Amino acid sequence: MKKKGVSQIDWAISLGVFLIFLTTFFILVHPLFNPEPEQTSSLNNIMKKFTDINEPNTLVWSVNKLPIYFNSSLISINAISLQIPYDWGTQNTSFLDKREFLIDEYRIFFFQNLSKSEAWLVNSNFTYEQISSNAKIDCSSSNANTTNFRVGIENGEMQNISYKGNIRADNMDLIVSGTSSYTNLSFICKYSKGIHDFYIMAYNSIIFNYFDSGSVVLEMDLADDIYDDYYDGSSHNIPYDDDNCTNKTNLKILDFYNSDGIAFISDNFNATFCYQNQSGTLKLNLSLLFINPYIIYLHDGDYIEAVKYKNTKKILGLMQTIEGLSYEKLTQLNQSTSTNYSQLKESWAIPTVNDFDWRISNKTLQ
Repeated sequence: MKKKGVSQIDWAISLGVFLIFLTTFFILVHPLFNPEPEQTSSLNNIMKKFTDINEPNTLVWSVNKLPIYFNSSLISINAISLQIPYDWGTQNTSFLDKREFLIDEYRIFFFQNLSKSEAWLVNSNFTYEQISSNAKIDCSSSNANTTNFRVGIENGEMQNISYKGNIRADNMDLIVSGTSSYTNLSFICKYSKGIHDFYIMAYNSIIFNYFDSGSVVLEMDLADDIYDDYYDGSSHNIPYDDDNCTNKTNLKILDFYNSDGIAFISDNFNATFCYQNQSGTLKLNLSLLFINPYIIYLHDGDYIEAVKYKNTKKILGLMQTIEGLSYEKLTQLNQSTSTNYSQLKESWAIPTVNDFDWRISNKTLQ
């Protein structure tokens, strides 16, 4: 006669042995299975290849956007130059509105309609198409000549300035030493001597002067019998009959004028000008000491236009950096004869059973 308790013990032991066997089976057999990566892993791998800047086929592209703000009572198109704190080159930079410009030694030159309050620069490792210059300016080692404006040059220095066919400054002498050179930069003539560079842009009568450090002295004779008055913040008559000299310090503008004028503009400079009446001919000799970049501006009428130009505010805004995928890099990758689809999948470790493609829904020209 069987006992009921014994059969229950047998059943429990059998179940325990079965569970131990089943557990051992899964432990031993599991490493033999190596399933294909999930679809999400492939997608993550593709995105990593696209967006990791250290990957050889990365499609990452970043663009810097820099606003320039203007505040001016002028409403015309004017030549503009200012210094930028970024080591950008002309080829990798563009204005959003695709205008002509030049960057040279952290200095940018362009034309701006001052009725508009802002302009935007973009910079990246992309090579932008440059606007072809139709500017009319002739550069040589002896002169720079554009519409109604000519500057005589000798050894990298200004010798004389003519406006509308008439000499307005002569016997000019820049008290600086060093080697001299000149360069034709598309719509700009650049001249250098020692630490001093000056630039003349097409279609205008402004000379932009820069120097690296220290100070420079510029001397000249202004045109005889031309200028009756000068402006240094207020208007004054030139007392030629006194045969005397006037000293001015901490100037921001000095403009000699009559029916037209010649203005000197800088953040801070000193001037000495001597006037005399020699046998009925009025003479005016000028000596200027500059410690900052300066502008020489030839203009029509009295000092009003020069003051408006001086008061024009040019302000660099905060640079923005935007990142995204490069359409150019994507096109190059897609059209590369050395990279086909199978090779790309293999190099990107995409499982053979998985496929991918890309579609562009929109793009920007920046």
